[in-house]
Amino acid sequence: MKKFKVLGERNTGTNFLEQLVRLNFDLPSTKVFGKNLSTESKDRTTQYSIASNDYIKDKRIRNKMLRNILRQRELDYIRLLHSEEEITWKHAQIDAELRRQIKEDYDDILFIAITRNPINFLLSLFAKPYNLIMHEYKTKSFSEFIRSPIVLNYRDRSVPIVKNPVLLWKIKTLSYCECKEKNYHLIKYEDLVLDSASFIKKLSLKFDLDLVHEDVKIPEVSTKDDNRTQQDFIDLVKHFSPLKHISQQDFEFICEELGDKCLNETGYEYLFK
Repeated sequence: MKKFKVLGERNTGTNFLEQLVRLNFDLPSTKVFGKNLSTESKDRTTQYSIASNDYIKDKRIRNKMLRNILRQRELDYIRLLHSEEEITWKHAQIDAELRRQIKEDYDDILFIAITRNPINFLLSLFAKPYNLIMHEYKTKSFSEFIRSPIVLNYRDRSVPIVKNPVLLWKIKTLSYCECKEKNYHLIKYEDLVLDSASFIKKLSLKFDLDLVHEDVKIPEVSTKDDNRTQQDFIDLVKHFSPLKHISQQDFEFICEELGDKCLNETGYEYLFK
């Protein structure tokens, strides 16, 4: 492997994962660009523009934030016309086209994807929704947040509008779990935090990568510009209990939205037992 690329939804530990890999392997991270601009890609950009304009007609969300996202759609279209398409924004969904390219076009690049338990993800996204656009009124509660529609970016490589953040997790996480290519590795955030050293050693053996240090190096502080340490994150994972953070009603709503099949396929069924 000559380079690596991290994939994962927002607030799932992608920064920590990227830093951890850089610390332990002489393997640069990379942006990977599509070799050709397909008709499908151009059609998807048009789909975003039409959907966003239809969505803004709803008076509840006629606001400055959504106008900004429409301007972003226009920038996406300009970027698509005048430059190569970046197919692997780290928060992108792995669709069929990307899976094919991982297998056929970029077999010398190691793709590492990360997932995080849905409730922790939703709590984190509620605290910091990153570049997602919600509804007009300010979200006042977690309950309201998980039942509200969101508008995605073009770079998400997904649908333009998602019914709620729970389904965003479902769509993205299933896409990471479905990819099985030989130059691809999937890790759960919880496993990574609890035993980062084992993950690095496993990666070294699986992909024949030489470690740059005798002992595995682990980032000492949070990648989120705060004072939390690795031990703080370990404690959070070890002692996490869903109903200490959310209501029974929200817990049941999340479980129903995800469904047993999704939870089993992604390995997070244990949270809802």
